[in-house]
Amino acid sequence: LKPSGEPKDEKPAAGEVDQALGALLADLKRRGLLDTTLVVCMGEFGRTPKLNSRSPKPGRDHWIRCFNVLLAGAGIGGGRVVGATSANGQEVADRPVSVEDLFQTICKAIGVDANKELYTPESRPVKIVDGGAPVAELFS
Repeated sequence: LKPSGEPKDEKPAAGEVDQALGALLADLKRRGLLDTTLVVCMGEFGRTPKLNSRSPKPGRDHWIRCFNVLLAGAGIGGGRVVGATSANGQEVADRPVSVEDLFQTICKAIGVDANKELYTPESRPVKIVDGGAPVAELFS
């Protein structure tokens, strides 16, 4: 809040993120590192399609039904969109991608066998990723 108690004039940060990501990807490509570097830009949750105006600080709450991720480099094909939400952004409408699918995709891009089992100090087997499959459309 401003000292007067009025809300701050907040502008969306998307332009700053776009500019920073564009500069990072251009720099990695210029240096010849983009083919061997995976760039992941995501949050921990999606955000609600509607503003929550009932809270003391209006905004968008966590939304587990839909989220977006940017992947670039390390063999990921550029300019691709996989999946879609409903018109109101509340539900997955086309080509759902699970969290396990995302983690399988990341592992494939960086050359890690996601199905390999590791062992805890107590000799308990734990898979790197339990289930899912890499998003094939990103690698074709």
